[in-house]
Amino acid sequence: MSEREQDKVWAFDTLFTNNHIQKLKILMPYFDRSMQKHLAVYIKFLELQYTMNFFRSYPSADLAPLPRESSMDFSKLCTEMIPYCNPSERTQMENMQNMFRTYENYKEMMDMVQMMKDMFPEGENPMNSMFGGMDMSQMANMSQMPDMSQMMDMFQMFNSFNGGDSDNGNNK
Repeated sequence: MSEREQDKVWAFDTLFTNNHIQKLKILMPYFDRSMQKHLAVYIKFLELQYTMNFFRSYPSADLAPLPRESSMDFSKLCTEMIPYCNPSERTQMENMQNMFRTYENYKEMMDMVQMMKDMFPEGENPMNSMFGGMDMSQMANMSQMPDMSQMMDMFQMFNSFNGGDSDNGNNK
């Protein structure tokens, strides 16, 4: 996991905790195993309580310490999430990454086709043989690809047909 990915997790964890909770986490290894289980639940309860009180006290809080991405990069998002996935989810994430890469490659290719169509609006294009004899208008019609939200909808539909198995992301 990259340092930037760790920073995102660390920023969130730091924002929704306090020193008392952090001290309990440090003390936890010094307790016996049965007590550690109770302490772990107590720590999570305190974190939830702290988070709820935070938003109650500051309903319009700016979560500025949390890093903000400038745009949605689905392939990058998948890469960042993979370390937290179980094997089944990891496979799904990798499949999504491949789908996004294929989509981006397709868009680039269609942009090139459109550029070539603009360069050779009429008449025979010397590149036609490269594309299996299709003319530029046929290739341009292929460029009517669904947008990314439609691609996500299709992936979710595919995932639901696939059973969409998950075990809450626990891969420990």
